[in-house]
Amino acid sequence: MSTQNNKKSKINWTRILCLILAFIMVAGMATIAIQVLVSEVFAANVSYNESDYAFSSLTDGDTYIAVGLMYGSSITVGFEIKAPYGFVVGSTVITENERSFDPFYYLDTNIASATVDSNLYKKSMTYYLTDDPSATVIGGYHLQLTNKAHGEMPLEYLVDDVENCLGNAPLYPIPCNINGENKIRLGSYATAQDARTAADTYSSRFPDYEVSIAYPSQTAVSIVNPETDRILFEFDSGNANNSIGFMAYQSDEHTSYIQTPADNLYDGVFAFIPRYTDTATGVQLVNLLDLESYVEGVLPYEISNSWSLEALRTFAITIRSYAIANYCKWYKSYGFDMTSTTSDQVYRGRNRVNNAVVEAVTSTEGLVTTYDGKVVSAYYSSSVGGSTVGSQYVWGSSRGYLTTVQTPWEKYADYNNGIWHYEASPTELCNTLRTKGYTNLSGSIASIQVETVESNPDYVYSLTFTDTHGNTATVKRSDTVRTVLSAYLKSANFTVGKGSLNYTYNKVHDIKILGRESVVTPPENNTEKFYTIGYITKDPVLASEMQVLTENGDLVTSEYPVVYVLTSTGRMIQYNSIVATANDYDDVVPFVYDNDKVTVRDGDSLADDENFSNSDSFEENEDITDFSLYNDNSDSVTRTTSIGNNTYEVTSTFGNVTIVTTLETVTETINASSSGNFIFAGKGWGHGVGISQYGTKDLSDAGATAEEIISIYFNGVKIVHRSTLVSQ
Repeated sequence: MSTQNNKKSKINWTRILCLILAFIMVAGMATIAIQVLVSEVFAANVSYNESDYAFSSLTDGDTYIAVGLMYGSSITVGFEIKAPYGFVVGSTVITENERSFDPFYYLDTNIASATVDSNLYKKSMTYYLTDDPSATVIGGYHLQLTNKAHGEMPLEYLVDDVENCLGNAPLYPIPCNINGENKIRLGSYATAQDARTAADTYSSRFPDYEVSIAYPSQTAVSIVNPETDRILFEFDSGNANNSIGFMAYQSDEHTSYIQTPADNLYDGVFAFIPRYTDTATGVQLVNLLDLESYVEGVLPYEISNSWSLEALRTFAITIRSYAIANYCKWYKSYGFDMTSTTSDQVYRGRNRVNNAVVEAVTSTEGLVTTYDGKVVSAYYSSSVGGSTVGSQYVWGSSRGYLTTVQTPWEKYADYNNGIWHYEASPTELCNTLRTKGYTNLSGSIASIQVETVESNPDYVYSLTFTDTHGNTATVKRSDTVRTVLSAYLKSANFTVGKGSLNYTYNKVHDIKILGRESVVTPPENNTEKFYTIGYITKDPVLASEMQVLTENGDLVTSEYPVVYVLTSTGRMIQYNSIVATANDYDDVVPFVYDNDKVTVRDGDSLADDENFSNSDSFEENEDITDFSLYNDNSDSVTRTTSIGNNTYEVTSTFGNVTIVTTLETVTETINASSSGNFIFAGKGWGHGVGISQYGTKDLSDAGATAEEIISIYFNGVKIVHRSTLVSQ
């Protein structure tokens, strides 16, 4: 709306209002009438403050994510939404370069359905298209009134004016925004002739308006009350990038959200876009909201909102990174960034958002994971069965941060679908492959040849099937293998046998995080600054003495020579200046203690006291402010130590982080119901690339931080605030 038109509208209405009020005052009813009239004319102006709802990525600099909730074949003719205090409706723009919402009307209703602009019939509260005028409940033809006396005016004024003109006519004004102009429509007719007849009947009531017939439009959306079938609003921009949007009106006392028929609650704007295709006709639904609210709406649906704060923080960063890296992923196909399903990230709004989720998102606000200066597409899956797999084996493209990582700490055997097995008859397996496009196969499958991933023999890279006629079909790449055989596989981390199968997996008994710079609490009431050097040994000998550095630079024996350190198995030892004794399963671990921090030195060699100098200890005490110090797992080291009874200990070192896992190997024999049937037995759930959700839980429960977990699963990455990036 132009400034000039604004001024014109205000001046004309001021004159009209003054004339009306003058007449009322003469009639002796000034006080009461003025209150009523001013309330009616200006009520809509105070119903909502547009600035509280309007936003634009071009002016506020924020990032807004467009999520497809209904699209493609899933669209319906009408979609119902609710909001406890009504809706603010406006123009919504979603392009590759702009995301905005410009409100222009308040709908005083707590329920509404967005439908296509056509003749509709209704069955069980659901709208359908119809060509039968006699069955039409909501007609697609209307009278359209364009004000020609006062120029462009706010919709609230037009509604009041037309309502006064209608008198006792059996019609009601329908506010509209058509090609950017505010108009009023009347009636809901099944045919153009019915609309023309109505125009002949009622046109004389509107001397200040041009009356025309509005026909159904494939670019328009009608908003109706599904309980009364009354049309509440109509919008038609003629532009697919500009659609009608809804926001839940906010009361002073309570925060409100848009509610769907599935009882999910959503933040931001619901944008409805009409779609007419060969396979479906209806309204596409896109949820447009700010990035941080989107992260909150994904986090408790990808992992549990009851998990530890560090697990939640890990995935807040991961979800945010994936969203930015995949911005506009589906724009050319559907006009939004990403889906609300596992095709991208599961997003279902506010229902599961609790204080822990809010804290995790707030405490990591703006933080993203980067590789070579770019935000990574931070892939993750439910569990990986003891090892991730490089992206090149899964999707065919190699990414430096998506490498194979051994993850012995994951307690996959304790989780649903962490270990699994399925049986398939040769005929059933052949039929399954034929439905997936391998139509050269026939009869039944006689044999399966397995090729595993080069750097990770747990994952299957390809399968070659041979039928009883000698025909062969090869399925390549791990994720294709998983999806083609989805009836029998949860991941590509599996083995296959015929008749019977010996299957081995690991049960985790204990996880310890050590070897990184970690805080050690000094004795209570001790205010001295002190450090020590030494090691834990299996022999009860004098290791070192705790010493204090005075202000003069002198070293004196501390009055509080006590510190707690962890052995390689995670056993806490009260280490004093006399003895630190290890058990049989504890590695000999040299360390430096300096100003409340313990730095474990090279654990593979036992150093004498003289190998540690004062300068060494202070050098190790540098504050870590650059996450890149945690980020490189390309030189990770894994060491396995047997401790008997099928139990062993794995020490995994990633940069400054060491994880000690105690495992038990379990072997089971699985027998098929028929000796000719195939058995698929595997571990993990998902594609296996990137970070493991349950593995994250296990590490965070053991005490790892979000930054450490991300650095373990993604090779060569940094965690930075996105504002530091040049362009993302």
